[in-house]
Amino acid sequence: MPVGTSSAPLVDREQLVLSRMPFALAIAGLLAALGNSLLRLGATLVIDVDPALLPLRLMPPIVVSVLAAVGAALVLSALHRWNSRPVHTFTVVAVVVLVASFIPLAVIGLVDEPPAGLSGIDVPTLTVLGLMHVVAFATIVPTLIRLTRPTPAPDRPASADTDAETISAEAGTTEAGTAVGGDTTVEQAVEPNDQSPGGHRTAETTPARD
Repeated sequence: MPVGTSSAPLVDREQLVLSRMPFALAIAGLLAALGNSLLRLGATLVIDVDPALLPLRLMPPIVVSVLAAVGAALVLSALHRWNSRPVHTFTVVAVVVLVASFIPLAVIGLVDEPPAGLSGIDVPTLTVLGLMHVVAFATIVPTLIRLTRPTPAPDRPASADTDAETISAEAGTTEAGTAVGGDTTVEQAVEPNDQSPGGHRTAETTPARD
């Protein structure tokens, strides 16, 4: 019997508790906003980026992180209702969205005139923005999945099953030995003690007196 393997089917591991989604959304949005705010602060202190650019101001990273968490929560809720494998599908969709989010950054880096509000943007700034997307993905996706999954029931240790089987086997052996011993005792108890070696009962004779 394999030890340490789960007997639950795949569909059970894909089920979610949607009543926990608001709490999971709040935690995911908070972690994403905090992570991107720290990344923005570190970039402005270490890398030569312009904090006056619109994407690197104080509020845009926070707002975008919260909106990303809301969108991810809505997608996961919809997949849980309409898809048989919501966790797997949600992870695939999130990866695709992450990869697609790098396309605008690459286009901005290639054009001669960036859009309004992004004038003066350079490769280090675009790198920081790409890292913000990664931070949002790494905080939102696992948090939503982990906090909405049902709490698994504690598995019975394999050692307990082995001990139970051993105890049952020992008990069966003891009962069998007791039964055999009891039969032997009964046979010995009913065996007559006054039989002769030939198996015939001998009678005592009393001599007659005159």
